Amino acid sequence: QITQIPDDAHFVVFTGNMQNPDLTNCNASSYSLIGDIMKLSHVPVFMLPGEKDWKECPDQKSSWSTWKSNFVSFENNWSHSFEVRRSPKRIENFSFYFMNVLFVGVNIPGGSVYNQTEWDMQLSDNLDWTHNQIESVRDDMVGMVLFCHGRAKKDTKEFFRPFARKVKRVHVPSLYIHGGQRYVIEKQAMGTNNLLGVQTDNGGDAPPLRVKFLRDGDKPFEFDR
Repeated sequence: QITQIPDDAHFVVFTGNMQNPDLTNCNASSYSLIGDIMKLSHVPVFMLPGEKDWKECPDQKSSWSTWKSNFVSFENNWSHSFEVRRSPKRIENFSFYFMNVLFVGVNIPGGSVYNQTEWDMQLSDNLDWTHNQIESVRDDMVGMVLFCHGRAKKDTKEFFRPFARKVKRVHVPSLYIHGGQRYVIEKQAMGTNNLLGVQTDNGGDAPPLRVKFLRDGDKPFEFDR
């Protein structure tokens, strides 16, 4: 996939699940290898975790520490002009404002919930962070894109329901991109007219998804695979 990144791309966001724990056992060398491959990109790469990157590993605590040490602020392996913000509570979460479009990445993996209290706190932190990023640029923002690995479902509703309400109030073309096994586009995602949902293909089986913001009211986003 790295060799298929379009020449005119400004950046890449990897939405998680970079390994199969059954095969790699989440060894530290696997994270280093993935990092070396990602560094072949000709544009900055922003990394987000999926459940297979730590939650489903034999040692969650060790794997999470390894993921953070390898991939938090991974985009700084390139020289770039993005003014990237990191959440003080969840440093894996990022945002940047580019060409009057807000880009936000949050740690919402898929898979099972292992600790409900910790999960509820994580969703709350993610929601506060996203809300604050929106408010910081709301007056000038013309579009917004949210990246994460997990999709909107029962155990993520405490984030996605208020997020969708916020998007509706802000009333700019918005996009929510998450990981998955096959390419799916959901119009009026979560019942919100100005929110488009996109599930990406399994990363090992498909080329990168190219997204272009057209600033067109009828069709604000263009996709190419």
